[in-house]
Amino acid sequence: MKKFTAIMSALFFISPAFSLAEITEKQLREELAPLIKKLPMQLDNVTSLTSILVSPHKIILYKYAIDFDEIINGAAKQANISTDQLTTDALKKFGSVDQWLKAWGDQYVAPLHKNQNCTTPATLRLMENGFSLLHMVYDTHGNYLYESKITLEACDNISPA
Repeated sequence: MKKFTAIMSALFFISPAFSLAEITEKQLREELAPLIKKLPMQLDNVTSLTSILVSPHKIILYKYAIDFDEIINGAAKQANISTDQLTTDALKKFGSVDQWLKAWGDQYVAPLHKNQNCTTPATLRLMENGFSLLHMVYDTHGNYLYESKITLEACDNISPA
């Protein structure tokens, strides 16, 4: 995910538009166009950034594909149990796959997105200009897993790096 932070930070240096007091949706779409042409982009060993959209309501939507099977396999290996046992244990604990995915997202995904967005100058600048950042996570088969929305208010208790 460090690659994502570097990409967003680079936005400051692409165009003088980002030094203006107000960044418009149109300007942002134009600035993101070269990056969007390069998608999908592998961010780490399990995560790909598949699309970026700018909505007319000042929402920047990032869509990711995560190899959740690989995450489960890695977690099972780390716990020294089978993937079947990990799945059975998780379903007992959370009751359903949806609840398991929500807990996984709340524990691992949301804090990562919040920290990235709240400590990266480019994304902070976007949020200061009224944009919200919506991260939607899918598995590699296109199944919805989780989403997290980051606003400037969510960053109040995080110090920039």
